[in-house]
Amino acid sequence: MFCPKCGNQVSDGAKFCPKCGHNIGSGGEAAPIPGPTPQPRFVPLPGPIPGTLYERKLAQATSEGLGMNWYKFIIYVQCFLGGLSGLVSGVTQILGLQYGDSASLVYGYYSGLKIVDVVYGISSIVVGVLTVYARFGLKKFKADSVGIYLFLPLVNAIAAILYLLVASIVLHTSLFDSNLVSGGTIGLIVGSIVLFIANYIYFGRRRHLFNEA
Repeated sequence: MFCPKCGNQVSDGAKFCPKCGHNIGSGGEAAPIPGPTPQPRFVPLPGPIPGTLYERKLAQATSEGLGMNWYKFIIYVQCFLGGLSGLVSGVTQILGLQYGDSASLVYGYYSGLKIVDVVYGISSIVVGVLTVYARFGLKKFKADSVGIYLFLPLVNAIAAILYLLVASIVLHTSLFDSNLVSGGTIGLIVGSIVLFIANYIYFGRRRHLFNEA
């Protein structure tokens, strides 16, 4: 048994503790053998801890009250559609498919138009490829990805305007000729400018998230 005062082990039947002299016979029960110290229980945090960079950045944005649904739409839908659109548009311009069966006749009469179409088609493909490239940078929150993505619509709009300008010179017609300026071209220019403004405002509040090297 153990001394109830100092905890020293004493022999059974002893009346006094040999260490502290406590009267065991009149002092009550012997001290219990000390057990292991209880360990604190692990309490899991509410919800999973984000592991990847993408998850951590989204968690940071959520904690700051910043919605990221448009960002998700951009990297999972819009960038791929933009890349595909640039590729299709570029191939169409290079091959002269926009003129249908009259391509050879048009290019035969306006020889310089072929060069204009090819250059504009190449620029459309380049913009499409860069759009997909910017998408992967945005997914990894690269520091330069936002700037690349933001200005691609402007490049698209400027290329379309320059194409109309040069084509009007080659065709010896007015820049505002209805046969030259189609509704699709106007829609491309206006849509690109609107997209730039909307994304500039949107990413302006989230630019600090895109700081990876």
